[in-house]
Amino acid sequence: MTFPSWSEALTHIFSLAIAYALALPVGWDREKDERSAGIRTFPLVAIASCGFVLVGIAILGRTSPA
Repeated sequence: MTFPSWSEALTHIFSLAIAYALALPVGWDREKDERSAGIRTFPLVAIASCGFVLVGIAILGRTSPA
């Protein structure tokens, strides 16, 4: 079993931060309009989705065996 390097961990944290930053304006706009999903929901879903994809890439690799 190999452990990930610090550079790989920082790359993943940077990717999660980008997902948060891109989802925040959408959540802010929905919060202004008083819709049900707003500033807490959208960034949370974006970070979870990004994390899921990062785990999938780490396990399966970048190429698809289709």
